[in-house]
Amino acid sequence: MSKKRDQQSISVIFYADDFVILHENEEIILKAKSLVEEWLKTVGLELKSSKTKVTHTFKPFDGQKPGFDFLGFTIRQYPVRNKRGYKLIIKPSRNSVKQHTSVVKHKLREIRGAPQEAVIRDLNPIIRGWCQYYTSAVSSKIFSSMDKTMFIQLWKWAEFKHPKKGAGWIKKKYFKKYGNDNWRFMTSNGTLIIKHRDHAIKRHVKVIGSKSPYDGDWPYWENRLSKLPGKSSRVIKLLKLQQGKCNYCHLWFRSDDLAHVHHQDCNRRNNNIKNLSLLHKHCHDQLHGSMHDKHQIREKPDDGKLSSPVLKSSGER
Repeated sequence: MSKKRDQQSISVIFYADDFVILHENEEIILKAKSLVEEWLKTVGLELKSSKTKVTHTFKPFDGQKPGFDFLGFTIRQYPVRNKRGYKLIIKPSRNSVKQHTSVVKHKLREIRGAPQEAVIRDLNPIIRGWCQYYTSAVSSKIFSSMDKTMFIQLWKWAEFKHPKKGAGWIKKKYFKKYGNDNWRFMTSNGTLIIKHRDHAIKRHVKVIGSKSPYDGDWPYWENRLSKLPGKSSRVIKLLKLQQGKCNYCHLWFRSDDLAHVHHQDCNRRNNNIKNLSLLHKHCHDQLHGSMHDKHQIREKPDDGKLSSPVLKSSGER
């Protein structure tokens, strides 16, 4: 495709029922929007007005600020002094930051009377999951800002728990020195809160040339998949051990596949790597569906009960 033709082509990015249409010409964007609306009518659907807008990534448009939000990210071009005259910056959206702050706030309300170690245990997965999702974006300043907000939230939690204690007592009991950090929310036995800025930023690496997930070069895509941000060290290790394949269907994982960690002995506390397998979500559901059926047939009702015990389904087993 020539450079000129490539610049004129329209780009469509889908994720589930969300999508973005990109083009440099406003008329073409409006025409595409009209065609999408017409097609949706044929299947009894319509665009949601609150989530649909036409905007410009660099200049104000129709009374709106430049840029747009997609999948929790704000995507916008900023003016700089280079040949292009702009730089694309992708960062966590304001709404995502607000929601994350609210989740932490409500969790602390739920566990007001809990010991410090339980608070850390409940908050760490929330912080880790949110940060892993945004480590490939321009997130450093937002991570630091979130840590300041979380410090205030944790301090208020401590004040509520000990209303008659002063600031010095609270600091000594709940906030300790950890490396260069003099204010780490940490227990006396070393259990500590994860901070947002503990997560290193890993820039997104573009796909080489004309590579495609459908070109059959599975070693390349396996290696790339294991380096994508947002994946836990356990998932990355399982990807490498299984050479990028699902342990149930033995097909390759793709970057857009949902992967679940399966506990082979069904004991979620046994996280020995030998007891774990990485499966496609649909394979995991199918596996536990068959195990559920077999279990119901094999088990007899417990004494004093009218029903048989069954396996509970979950994201990880």
